[in-house]
Amino acid sequence: MIKKNITFEDAIRVLRSATAPTPRILRGLTSPDEGQLVEFQTVWQTIASNRRALIAEKLAELAEKDVELDFNPIFHFTLTDVEEAVRLASIEGLWEDESPALLDLLVILLRSDPSAVVRAAAATSLGRYVYLGEIGNLSRHRRDQAYSALMGVILSNPPAALIYNRALESLAYTSNEQVDLLIKDAYQSEDAGLRVASVVAMGRSNDRRYAPLVLKQLHNVLPNMREEAARACGELEVTEAVAQLGKLIDDSEADVILAAIGALAEIGGDEAKKLLEDTAKAEDEEIAAAATEALEEFEFMHGDIKFSTEWFEGISANGSDDEDEDEGHDHDVDAKTTR
Repeated sequence: MIKKNITFEDAIRVLRSATAPTPRILRGLTSPDEGQLVEFQTVWQTIASNRRALIAEKLAELAEKDVELDFNPIFHFTLTDVEEAVRLASIEGLWEDESPALLDLLVILLRSDPSAVVRAAAATSLGRYVYLGEIGNLSRHRRDQAYSALMGVILSNPPAALIYNRALESLAYTSNEQVDLLIKDAYQSEDAGLRVASVVAMGRSNDRRYAPLVLKQLHNVLPNMREEAARACGELEVTEAVAQLGKLIDDSEADVILAAIGALAEIGGDEAKKLLEDTAKAEDEEIAAAATEALEEFEFMHGDIKFSTEWFEGISANGSDDEDEDEGHDHDVDAKTTR
């Protein structure tokens, strides 16, 4: 039996009822036009708070699994919901949104949301805009807007506060003496959460001078520190960490193992590849699947790129002048992916 495609109207009909919306039904809310968005907003006001939270969380999960789904107009609206869980899910669901409109909304949430958890989530999301500014994909004005908002958090909150930690991690995408000093001070802190945040920041900094400090934390007694240290080693491409990351594949914590696997794929090299190949044969299905996916990423980032000669032979046969064809064109290829 062939299932019919779910329409926006189908999804709204379920939202109006007491029926629990399935992921298949919620897919019908993708890419609403202006009139549909108004209809959704009207219906949304009639839904109980706990049900709104459940729907928002399911929409965020769908958005993460399928990038072709577009719930951004809905999430922009639900960012102002009175329920903390709805606002959190909305921020999460907008993880790929790079619009200036969202930047403005995140700054408002960062500064005035009544929930400390939501403010911290907004700080994390603003890091995306700092990063975009650093790589030249965002105007200097907009990048400075995000940077200033995050620095305001640093100046107005005590170190180790949740929002302080998340702001520090986001600021690390930029490089200057002030941020560098903040990271180093955090690393020296006696607060475990702030120290973990400093290692996250080191990884995001793209500054290899932090490599020795990150390496030290691969054997930390705290699982979340080992996890973030492994991830930072990958981001900084610390080749000296490969053997230690191989040992972390036998860690007692699944999150640490997955971080180590991801780091090996980023670092590359024969030793890292062999470790991933061995791990792909693991009895644990989740670990084996993660290693298999990491091997694919490894090949994409570090594998040999082979070009066919047929195109060049065709050009030669037609007597075309390669130099004339290429004039004025840039062929600079950056093989290193950025996060």
